[in-house]
Amino acid sequence: MATTPTHFKYQCRICQKKHLQPVLQEALEKTPVPRCCGRDRDMAFKGHHNEAQV
Repeated sequence: MATTPTHFKYQCRICQKKHLQPVLQEALEKTPVPRCCGRDRDMAFKGHHNEAQV
């Protein structure tokens, strides 16, 4: 069963802090890139995260 991601994983290229960005379920491609240490261009996409629904 294919599931849609609940969060996108990002890591700041400057301070190496990891971020989970909640996904906009109605439009995945419009989910904004988080900001850390100044700009969103300094964020590296690291994959997606699926939370289990119980």
